[in-house]
Amino acid sequence: IWIVKPGHGSRGRGIRVLDDLQAIISFATSRKKSAIAQKYIENCLTLDKKKFDIRFWVLVSNWNPLTVWSYEPYFRLCTEDHTLDRRSLSNQFQHLCNRCVQEHHDGYESEDGEDGMMWSVQTFIDHLSGAGHDGEAVYESIRSQCQQVALCSGCTISPIQASQHITITEPAGRVAHAALCART
Repeated sequence: IWIVKPGHGSRGRGIRVLDDLQAIISFATSRKKSAIAQKYIENCLTLDKKKFDIRFWVLVSNWNPLTVWSYEPYFRLCTEDHTLDRRSLSNQFQHLCNRCVQEHHDGYESEDGEDGMMWSVQTFIDHLSGAGHDGEAVYESIRSQCQQVALCSGCTISPIQASQHITITEPAGRVAHAALCART
């Protein structure tokens, strides 16, 4: 299964989930502008059987030394339960977490909380803790991995020297120092 997106789009417009190579090629080549085909994560994590994504925003305020500011992320959930049944692939309410897509569903609730489709970090932690998991530890692992992705992305833009100091600052005042993806 593949997700095919316009190379220039936003807000979930023009996105298709396809499982047939000929359909992917036909869709991608029929466009006036470029298209991007990405392998769909078929064994994705779900929250209450709903696909979700995490919006983790960062700001790079300096390249040397690399300084990255991160903001508290939020979780976007689909309104319908996730399934990979072939008939469901055209159902955007099961496969695209974009708010601009989901808000058109009759069951969409934008408020934070377990009944809503936009969860704060605290709602996510509380939900996992209520289900018998260590919500704090799970979120800490996610936060750490998001920071690693942000830092490694920066490394592809601006080479990081092995001795360079890297700082990530969060709104709560926590500062993480890292030395990764260092190259000379």
